[in-house]
Amino acid sequence: MKNFCNNCGEKVVEGNHYCVKCGKRVLTSQPKKPLQKAKGNARKKRSLYVFGLIGIILISIISYYVWEAASNKGTHRQGEGADQEQTEDQQVEENGNISEETKVEEKKATAPTVEDGEVETKSSNENQDSLSVTSDNDEQNELFFLYEEELNQLSNVHPYDLGDWKIEDNEDHIWIHLQDIKGDGLKELYRSYDAQEYETLRAWAQHIFYIAQEVQKETGIHTKFTIETMCDSLAPETMFSSNILETSGSCGYSIPILTGNTKEDLSLFLHTLVFKDEEEILARDFDVPSEVESIREKYNQIKENEHLYNEFEVSADVTEYENENGVRKKLIQEIFNGTRVESYYGDDGELLFIFTSDHQNKENRYYFKDGLLIRWIDPSGDQTDAGNETEEYLKLNHYWQSELEKWKEDYFY
Repeated sequence: MKNFCNNCGEKVVEGNHYCVKCGKRVLTSQPKKPLQKAKGNARKKRSLYVFGLIGIILISIISYYVWEAASNKGTHRQGEGADQEQTEDQQVEENGNISEETKVEEKKATAPTVEDGEVETKSSNENQDSLSVTSDNDEQNELFFLYEEELNQLSNVHPYDLGDWKIEDNEDHIWIHLQDIKGDGLKELYRSYDAQEYETLRAWAQHIFYIAQEVQKETGIHTKFTIETMCDSLAPETMFSSNILETSGSCGYSIPILTGNTKEDLSLFLHTLVFKDEEEILARDFDVPSEVESIREKYNQIKENEHLYNEFEVSADVTEYENENGVRKKLIQEIFNGTRVESYYGDDGELLFIFTSDHQNKENRYYFKDGLLIRWIDPSGDQTDAGNETEEYLKLNHYWQSELEKWKEDYFY
């Protein structure tokens, strides 16, 4: 690019800063490049300012929405459902491709989002109820455990260790029972029964009864308890033959050791009442000797007229004798293939006398009045009357009560 002197107009060689003609300093005019650079710097500064401002605005907007989402978390779903519904309605109106019925159906489909809060509340209540039930069950299980331990400690107080006790909630009642009965403890229990150690047995059974009453009081739920063997080879020697027969099966004996749930009916081996003071007073306002004499007279009349009665073999082991009016006067029942025979005598439907004998010729005689045993004569000839009852006498009275029901209701066959 050519330069000229500003003073005289002489051409100046490129690179010289003074004019060779007049000697004046040559002023070169090249302002374009610095000006463009300044403009570029100014433009760059403005761009940075704009981008910074946009960034601040974006950060502010994002921060606002994050705060809004956090503070409205519970209602965000409703707003989202409403926005979605509004958007869909707008699309329907704009496109015109969806019918009014479709809009209604879609509104129904999206409407449950409003009820989510109710569902969550219901779920929360159900969870609280579930926690409450779990807490109640835990308390009940802890209570059961404490009483199970108390029952297991009975072997330290009484001479019968029958095994571990279990208490279970069976919906309508609480069941107290032994899980597995120990053989040695069972033998000792049977030995006590055969030895007529009734007071020792009663103390043990009453202890169980009172613990069961405490469980019922604590829970407010009816409590039942049973002790019974299942398919066992052992049985008490002195248990009544008919009961042994009823409880025996192909697998062995299932002996009801303790039955009943009230003071009135709680019994050991069916016929020994646990609460002796609940036993009915047998001595009534009648004279036992005179009543026995009257029974013997009626017995002799039946024996004399036996050949006139109609004889019926009602089953393989039961024979019945009826008079001409169809009234049963005598019944003979053979037990254990005839090794034990029980003969029943009655008058006008009332049982008066029972005579039993076995293969060892042991004979027992029982006299009854108003359904009660009033005299028992044992195989040795010893006599016990009502009013002077022994433990064995009370057990026999309880046993024969069930046999009287058989006589009345024809349960022999």
